[in-house]
Amino acid sequence: FTSKGLERAESRSRVCSLGILCLEHFPSRERGQLLRFVSNMCQSKVSSHRLLGVELIGEVLCQAWFWKDERNCQLKKTSDDAAEVSSLDLNSSFVQLALGNDVENDNIATTSLLLFSSLHSRLTDKLPAVRTRTAMSFVGVLQKSNVNSVMGLEIQTSSELNQEKESDDAFIGKSLTTTLCKIGPSLVHSLRNRARNDDKATVRRACIVAWLEMLSLAYREDQGFGISGLDISALCTLCNDPSVATRKAAAEALT
Repeated sequence: FTSKGLERAESRSRVCSLGILCLEHFPSRERGQLLRFVSNMCQSKVSSHRLLGVELIGEVLCQAWFWKDERNCQLKKTSDDAAEVSSLDLNSSFVQLALGNDVENDNIATTSLLLFSSLHSRLTDKLPAVRTRTAMSFVGVLQKSNVNSVMGLEIQTSSELNQEKESDDAFIGKSLTTTLCKIGPSLVHSLRNRARNDDKATVRRACIVAWLEMLSLAYREDQGFGISGLDISALCTLCNDPSVATRKAAAEALT
């Protein structure tokens, strides 16, 4: 995970693919320890390590085995959970909003919150490449959740022949969506501000796409933080952005 050449997208893609394949076959305890290492990579002083960290987290959060581990963790808590919670910055507004009044609740999905918190923190990274890659990781996770949400009705009404597999698929989709909805208000705020104020067009465009995906999920799940006047106003402003790609993304979001 910390080899040379990770500043190149092709190299990171190969390492991510290999990492996901390996993680899938690890025992859950060892997998959890490695995921905490990946989370720590997002705080590395080496920019290529941060780039790989946010890209790998985006891939992990879309994996079925990750959400099955979360479910098993909720059913049977282990001593490792305390370590996961202690790795979180409980003073962070992002974490506080996600936890609500449940800081002491044994059923918190701590690993997913740890990964989402690490990913969220890189939206303000000093390097534009890391900020862009972070927004793109959010796009991938949110698109996965939106697809699962759309497919939810079909999963519920499908044949009994594949009922067990479909039940797992439904749980995984619901777990991802539930976690995203917990962090949704803070994430919408961060993406909107970054889309409006970042000095790099690539970051602004990526944040608009992620922002729209989060608002779409909020609308589909009937959440209270759906599209607001602030969102419309910001998108209208972005339609006058100097960057053609950013103006196009904003216009598509409005339509």
